[in-house]
Order: sequence, then C-alpha cells, then structure tokens
Amino acid sequence: MRFVWLIVAFVCGLSLAPFAAEAQRAEKLHRIGYLSAFTPQRSPTLKSFLQGLHDLGYVEGRDFVMEYRWADGHLDRLPELAIELVRAQVDVIVTGGTPATYAAMQATKTIPIVFGSAGAVVQKGIVASLARPGGNVTGLTFQLGPLKLYQMLKEAAPAITRGVYIYDPASAPPGMPEQLRSEGQRVKVEWQTVALRDDPNDVAQAFAEIGRGPNGLVLDQASRLQLKAARICGFALQRKIASLARSRKPAASCPTRKV
Repeated sequence: MRFVWLIVAFVCGLSLAPFAAEAQRAEKLHRIGYLSAFTPQRSPTLKSFLQGLHDLGYVEGRDFVMEYRWADGHLDRLPELAIELVRAQVDVIVTGGTPATYAAMQATKTIPIVFGSAGAVVQKGIVASLARPGGNVTGLTFQLGPLKLYQMLKEAAPAITRGVYIYDPASAPPGMPEQLRSEGQRVKVEWQTVALRDDPNDVAQAFAEIGRGPNGLVLDQASRLQLKAARICGFALQRKIASLARSRKPAASCPTRKV
C-alpha cells in the first residue's frame, strides 16, 4: 500500500510542480485537500501518503499545507465535506475509495482529483478510459478481479466449492452481479453475490443470505466494507468461512492468510 501512495504522491507532485518556482518567489504554501470516509486514527493510507510526499522532497508546512476532511464512517457526509474543500480553494483533492471520489467529482470539475485506489473506474464513470482518463480525475486502479481472488483463496483452502462475494451496491459498477456469475460459468465457478446495504444490521443480514457449505468469501475493497471489516471478519470466523481481501485492512481479522 505504501508503494501505491508513493505513486499518488508523485501525481500530486506533478500537479504542484508548475507552481514550484512561483511558490518560492511568493512564499505561497499550496493546499492539498484530503477527503476520507474514515477517521484520522483509522485511515489506512494517510501515514504512507505523507511519507510518500516527504520522500519526493515535499515537506508539510514548507511546501504545502493539508486540508483534512474526515467523514468518520458516515458516507453521507462526503458530498458536503468535498464542497468545503472546494471553498477552501485547495490545489488538488486526494481521495480514498469510490464514495469519496464521487463526492469530489460532484463538487468540482476543475480542481485536480487524485484517487489512491479504485476498481472498475471506467465502468463506474470515474474516468473515460484507462488510456485517456479525461476530465480532472486520475489515480490508480486495481485489475485483480473477484474471480482471480477466488482462485487464490482456493489455493489456500482447497475444500471450498463456491465463491461468495460481498460488495457495496452503492459503489459497484452497473450489472456487476450478473457479470460475475457469467464469468464464473465460463470457468465452472459457482458464485453468490451478497450486497452489504446501508442498514444498522447490514453485516448480519448479509451473512444470513450466505448458504451453508464449503464457501469461500471474497471481500470487495469498497469503503463501506472497510468500515465494517471487523464485524465481517467476526461473522466469517463464527461461520468458519475461508476469506480473502485485496489489502490487509479488511483481511486482518479473517481466518485465512493475508494477500
């Protein structure tokens, strides 16, 4: 993950570089907006992001100042927080996850937006294409899909015979469940997609939908799932469901190896 944010920091550096000479003359500190669905204590990427900027020679307080906006786990707060960053006249907005990126995109069409990581960015309408993103949004996307993750999980737990994919319907690309089932049929993998909905009992309801048997659980990388990671992994441990996620945070408490 640190490698990811070093690249994002580099993109931010490119955004700020044209202003470097002027900033030295005018002694102006450029402003980086940081929009997150998490809290400062639970942010999975803040420390590595700041370290990445430092490694590139940018020092907070000397070359830039940060404008932080934290949603504290309340995704519905992100649009207003994004508007606050626009009003603060930041030079670039750094986002983590699809909800924060959507909120920033709604708030501005001119301020550069750099997302740390996101999946299916073309299908979600975040960029026009991978070759030519267009607009004011750029960043890193992961191409490791659920089917590949399931295959990796099955190597660790050969007894599983069916994949269960828990995802956030608010940030998933259109038609994702149908596409996943179709991909699975081509390689003879049975899939069950389970939506984690915006509800106080969302995790319990999701696991109530999962059928019994040797299931392998694959977790979406969505912000909503990261916020609920401890509860999801707690249910997975109770049900003894082998589980895998793309990063350490959702996988930290789950019953199989981290990938």
